[in-house]
Amino acid sequence: MTGARTVGKSTLLAACAAAHGVDVVDLDEIATRRAVTAGPGLFVSADRPVPVCVDEFQHVPTLLDSIKAELDQDLRPGRYLLTGSTRYETLPAASQSLTGRAHVATMWPLSQGELLARRETALDALVSDPTALISAEPTDASRADYERIVLTGGFPLALARPAGRSRDRWFRDFVTLVLERDVLEIRKVRQRQVLPQILRRLVGQTAQVLNISHVADAVGLEGSVARTTSACSRPCSWSTERPQSTAGQTR
Repeated sequence: MTGARTVGKSTLLAACAAAHGVDVVDLDEIATRRAVTAGPGLFVSADRPVPVCVDEFQHVPTLLDSIKAELDQDLRPGRYLLTGSTRYETLPAASQSLTGRAHVATMWPLSQGELLARRETALDALVSDPTALISAEPTDASRADYERIVLTGGFPLALARPAGRSRDRWFRDFVTLVLERDVLEIRKVRQRQVLPQILRRLVGQTAQVLNISHVADAVGLEGSVARTTSACSRPCSWSTERPQSTAGQTR
């Protein structure tokens, strides 16, 4: 299970571990990380209680090789539950290790339905009865309401802060720390000072066609460099690109 930091992965993993009476191997802890790095096979061996729960697996990619070796001997599903703040497919070594042996799920921030404790049926309706989503009645929500919803987001720790300066400071610190800790750890960015600028431009193009040339011009970079640098935001689940739909595409 992957997703951005503080989205709730560790909380969910801890709940799953408690339900099965097992401990969590937390690789954010330096001592634990060193121990796992020194002997990854010991932490995923067949004699350990299942499921083996590992948090922030991306810190020790060789752990996935040890899991693969175990699964080659015993392919029972549900033996391992891993969470990480880096997308699985963006780790070069990992992309080869568990192909065909792992289910990868992304955990997103809380949705509006979760925040309001309501069951969401929009996606089901899009498949079964799209016309049910069409209404002649205008919405009661104002533009300001939509802005508030978007700017509030769904990160649990941010929601715990009062709206205003406290929450704004949380988001600023979050961006700064992830840039310095995760992005630069994953990718060796040569022009690291432009990464925050590119991130701001990507935010400005949310939910529309991404024009990387405009981003490059705005920050004074060549298009190829801007594209490579903007890709650094994807491993940490900061951005997701969707293919452009065309009139000839089928559902």
